[in-house]
Amino acid sequence: MATGPMRKPKKATDEMRERAKQLNDDTRVRIAVRITPEMRKTIKRVALEDDITLTEFLLQAIELRLQKAEASTSPSGQDS
Repeated sequence: MATGPMRKPKKATDEMRERAKQLNDDTRVRIAVRITPEMRKTIKRVALEDDITLTEFLLQAIELRLQKAEASTSPSGQDS
């Protein structure tokens, strides 16, 4: 017998189905990263506060890092 509270399963909405389809259609990349327990707690807390999944949170972090890398390597756009 289960001792913990039972979660009521959510019914998938059309929006959820469309999002799942988009995710399945995207090219998948597997990334292995070592994360300390403290960092894991921080990531989970921030993801919960922003109401996003951990995957979405990590994707946003990767995109931000790529933008910073592109900004540092590309010219500033000013002509000398």
